[in-house]
Amino acid sequence: CISNILSLTSERPMRLLALLAIIVLSLPSTFPLTSPYASSQRHHKAEARQRRIDELSSSQRHLNPSEESELRGLLSCGDTYNADAHSGSHAAFKATHNAVLAELAYRVSPNFALPSVLYLEGVDGGTTSALRSAGFGDGQLYVVNIHEGTCESLRLEPHGLKHVLHGRMEEALLKP
Repeated sequence: CISNILSLTSERPMRLLALLAIIVLSLPSTFPLTSPYASSQRHHKAEARQRRIDELSSSQRHLNPSEESELRGLLSCGDTYNADAHSGSHAAFKATHNAVLAELAYRVSPNFALPSVLYLEGVDGGTTSALRSAGFGDGQLYVVNIHEGTCESLRLEPHGLKHVLHGRMEEALLKP
């Protein structure tokens, strides 16, 4: 593809620059650019979006129509959590965190039986994998996520979760 572009533009370097600019501008926003600043900026934008989602969806707020529209728009952009964006040390921390969750769930249950566990989960299913590895079955796993797309993904293979609630943890804890 590049050689075809070069042959078309060998006489006109400005045309090549224009074509390259169009290609770069056409790349999806998720395309991995080499700049560490681009990755950092995406991370900060995702964090800011999640903070605004949390603020708007707080159970103690009554939203006006403009805020309801803003919240729907923010949620329509999908889950802000991206496990692949974390450093190796953070991934190790998450793995340890998930192992501790599984151990605590086991230890606080009566007679050290495997209880049902209600937890937040991202599209990567990291916590689900850790709980399954610790012996928890699908019937014991209850997941909550505010993003409908993530909920749908968690219901499908490879996760195949049966108990997925689209909503906030506060809402899940208040249900009978």
